[in-house]
Amino acid sequence: MRLRPELILLDINLPNLDGLEVSRRVLRTAPETKIIYVTTNSDPELVEVAMSNGVLGYVLKNEAVNDLLRAIQSVLRGEKFISHQLRHY
Repeated sequence: MRLRPELILLDINLPNLDGLEVSRRVLRTAPETKIIYVTTNSDPELVEVAMSNGVLGYVLKNEAVNDLLRAIQSVLRGEKFISHQLRHY
């Protein structure tokens, strides 16, 4: 049996396959899985692409101490969460 995690914390910058493609593949096979990106990339276009692909959370690593627990709680409730620094985009 394949694993079906409820929540995945994922970086966008991965060595062999970018996080966007990983999240696309996960959500294609397990659409009920909730994904939060935890990354240093604050490009507003990337945030928009990530969220439009079905990812529910986007947390900047430098904000993770403040935002990660709230992001996990929000995403598990099915709500979207974006780090405070990015909310004006």
